[in-house]
Amino acid sequence: MQVHGYPYSETGSTFTVEIHEDAWRRAGFDATGTLDLPPGVSDEQAVARIREIFADELDGHQVFANNSKWLNFTTVRNERWLDGNLVLLSDAAQPAHFLIGSGTKLAMGDALALAA
Repeated sequence: MQVHGYPYSETGSTFTVEIHEDAWRRAGFDATGTLDLPPGVSDEQAVARIREIFADELDGHQVFANNSKWLNFTTVRNERWLDGNLVLLSDAAQPAHFLIGSGTKLAMGDALALAA
């Protein structure tokens, strides 16, 4: 499991969890993770499990649900990431969860690697 956390105010931070499907199932998230929850409804059982798993890291801090549910992103694989003078970089080449805002960081790292 990988957590992406960053502050959005003086008193609150995001807490986004990425997990491979195998580990997701082993952790028991498949019990509710396939429910078709309407917009605005959180998977409260999964949020409770996250609180349990990350209790030490949270060190007494609360996890609040806000339209919290599992999303499954498609993995795209290409044999080549370039065509002539065009190259895919950043989110186009290695998408990360949209909440972590790493597109620019990924683009700069890709551009540096490309230049090297």
